[in-house]
Amino acid sequence: MNRDTFSAHPTYYIRNQQENKIEDTLQAMNLYVQLAQIIPDENAVKIAFKQPNSMNDYVIMKAILFPYINVLWIGTIIMIIGFGISLYKRITAK
Repeated sequence: MNRDTFSAHPTYYIRNQQENKIEDTLQAMNLYVQLAQIIPDENAVKIAFKQPNSMNDYVIMKAILFPYINVLWIGTIIMIIGFGISLYKRITAK
């Protein structure tokens, strides 16, 4: 409609007499494109399009467990204590 151009690169290959189709996604249009069938007699292909019914209104986040988080907190506390001691010595040295 607004004359934007998008490129999709779906893949269709045959290995060990099995057809394999890899679809491609156009994120800007929320559209999936797949080569459905190759017709060698007509020198043509059939292209299948799929658009999901609903847009994703959520974000998926993966939480990673950091096993040494306690060591990080101990190091932070030691640095704060060291800063406090140096600040105390600087104030009382005057």
